[in-house]
Formats: sequence, C-alpha cells, structure tokens
Amino acid sequence: MRRTALALIRASAGPTLLLAACADGASARNTSLSGGSASATDASETDVSATLDPTGSSGDAPATSSSASAATVDPDSSTSVDPQTSSGGSGSSGAEGSSSSAGSSSGGELCGNGAIDAGEDCDGDDLGGVDCVGQGFDAGTLACDACTFDTSACVNFSCGNDEIEGKELCDGSDLGGATCITEGFVAGALGCLDNCGDYDTSACLVSVCGNGAIEGDEVCDGAALGGQSCANLGFDGGSLSCANDCSAVVTAACFACGDGIANGNEDCDGGDLDGATCGGLGYDSGTPSCTANCTVSPAGCFSAATSVFCAVPALPLGPATGTLTVSNIAVAGLVGAVTDVDVSVAGTHTWIGDLQFDVRYVQPNLTVNLADAQCGSADDFDATFDEDAVALPVCGVPAFSGDLIPLGNLDAYVGVAGSGNGTWELSILDQAAGDGGVLDQWCVEITNLVPA
Repeated sequence: MRRTALALIRASAGPTLLLAACADGASARNTSLSGGSASATDASETDVSATLDPTGSSGDAPATSSSASAATVDPDSSTSVDPQTSSGGSGSSGAEGSSSSAGSSSGGELCGNGAIDAGEDCDGDDLGGVDCVGQGFDAGTLACDACTFDTSACVNFSCGNDEIEGKELCDGSDLGGATCITEGFVAGALGCLDNCGDYDTSACLVSVCGNGAIEGDEVCDGAALGGQSCANLGFDGGSLSCANDCSAVVTAACFACGDGIANGNEDCDGGDLDGATCGGLGYDSGTPSCTANCTVSPAGCFSAATSVFCAVPALPLGPATGTLTVSNIAVAGLVGAVTDVDVSVAGTHTWIGDLQFDVRYVQPNLTVNLADAQCGSADDFDATFDEDAVALPVCGVPAFSGDLIPLGNLDAYVGVAGSGNGTWELSILDQAAGDGGVLDQWCVEITNLVPA
C-alpha cells in the first residue's frame, strides 16, 4: 500500500508552491522553488498536486489554510487526529492569525459549551436537575468539573449525635427549641424520631384531665361539665359529676322517678318507701304503696273496724243434768279480713261450776271452748273472753267477771273466718242437776281490717 502525504507550504519568495511526494520504498525526492514555477522530479510517482484557494480561485493569490480541513479523515477509521497538531501546531495559520474554535474538536466531546452532550454528566452550571441527595448524600452543593459531577461539597449527616445538622429536623435531645406545646399539644414530653426527620409526639398530651378545663377528647373535667346536668340528661334532678379520667359524666347522684331509689323530693320510688308506713298515714296496719309519680299511697293500708253483734235470748240454763242452751247471732255487712274475735256473756246461775261455755262459727264449723266447770259454787257471770286479756277466769262476784282469757284460742278464727259474715252460735251445757239460771245476753265482737 502506498501512503501519500500532502503538505502545503507557503514560500517566502512568492506564490510558488512546492509539492513533495514520497513513495514507499523510494528515496526522498527534493522539490525546488524556482522563479514562480515548480518542477517535480519523477512526476509519475506523485499522487496529488494542488493549489488551495479558500475563495475558490486558482493562481497566485494569497491563501490561508487549515490543516484540519486540508487533511482527509475517514470517520470510520480508527486513526485519530490530534486537533492540536492537525491545525499547524499552534492553532493559527499565517500572518492573518486565523484560529480554530476553542474547546471543540471534530468528532469529539463539546465539554464547556454549557450544555450536556453525549457522554457528559454535566456541563458548567447545567447539572441536569441532579443534586447531592440524588448522589446519595444528605445535603450539600453539587458542582461540575470537566463535565463530571464534583461531590466534594456534598455532606452526609450523623443522626444520633444530639446535634441538628443540615436537613435534620431534630437529633436526639436537640429539638431546636420545639416542645409539645409548639406542636399543638397541651403538655407532655416531645421527642425525636430515630431518623431525625420528624418529632416523636407519642408522649405529648392532647388534654390534661384534672385541670378543670375540657380539652381534646375530654367529655368533662372536674366541675367543667360542658353544660350538661341531670335534668338535661333526662333525670328529675340530682347532682352530675365527672369521671376521674374525664371520659364521661357520672349520673350516680342523679335521680328519676322509677329508678327504685327515693331521691330528692320523691316520697318513694318503687319498693323504696323512704320509711313511709301505714301507721304514719293514720291506718292500723298494712304496707303503703308508691305511685308512678313517686308519691306514697295508702293502698295496702288497712283500718281496724270493730263490729259488735248481740242477742238477748233470755233462755233458761238447767236445772236438769245435760240441759243444753243454744243461741245464734246472724252477722252481715262486714268488710275485710277478720283479725280478732271476742265473746261476752251475761246471765245468772247458782253454782257456776256446773256450766260449760262454747262458741262456734257455723260456716267453717269451728268451735272454741270459753270456760268449763270453773269457780265451783260461785254464782252468776258477766265477762268478756278475749285473747288479749291478761288472766284466766278469776272467781269472784259474779263468778266470771271482766276480761278473761278463754280456755280455747279465739285467734283460731283469724284467717279462717274471712270477713266473719254468717252465723255465730253460743252453747251452754248444764252438767249437774239442782241448780239453774238464765242466759240474759251474749255478743260476738269482730274486728276486720278494712282496706284504705
């Protein structure tokens, strides 16, 4: 292969150009400058001879040439051209001082033109939107050096050294003057998250229960009840209070008719009669009741009503042995349950010890013995048999007199006789002959509990 080099040299004597050509394997040939004409020795071995005129004209006119444009470069060739040497060494040609563009090269990078070209990270102030954070640092100023990133002014912080640096919001105990209060809370201890990027408000409080002021999600606080009262919560009255944790109002001291507790101006409430009794209401027995509006009612109270029913039979007693004298009394119009029965008898008879006295309530056929063979030879009788008496029959004059405890139990009629209406019967048996007398009068006294 033949390699040919073409050199254009401007001669000092005139516009005559000397063309020199060298061939492979041949000795160098000399080209001489003579008069304004040029001659070539061994022209058959010369590849190219040309006069370059940048204006496009030929002849002897002065010309300025650039070796960069004079050289032929194959862009697909691996041969590189040094832009410094290919422009004549100094980058200028001839007296005119024509120079090539600074910082540029044919087919190479354009670093320094202020725009990022292929293969460049950056160019001047153009960083392509990249900063220190994008390069893996915490902060700092990214720069450009020879079209590559300069991270010398980028910094990494040290989270956890108790000192706020760069973009850290806080660091350990260094909170930069921030507190729970400055962060919108009412109290508490502000901390710093482990990444130093934000505050730790987990120990901050949105409210302080017990300070008498309703805060945050508190429903109440001490005496501050938020305008609530027992009345506007549906109670009849009472005293409202606040729970110890300020989460709710306490209605334990509020009252309402129907809650089973007599409070405030209530006389009673349900089964709570607040000490009320039928006796206090003027009745003899029973248990009062409580109305729906919490007032005491005498319903359930009873008044003791005593009724006396008498007969005046004037019937003979004896004198024969085994003589039985019987007298009946019809009772009607009684109301309420029987609570007490007393029987009184009056008459004459010598040797009272001969007689036996019995009373019978016919409807249940219940008989109670009043007296039997008592007081011996004493005469006559005028007495009342009563379970509330204090003594058995005491023989005197008359033989039976005053209030006497019967031999039987007259309380046997309580709960059995109903209201006591019906037939009551007195029977007197003369158990010995020779003495006689007369049943003048007898009475049955019945006490009923009359409902209020």
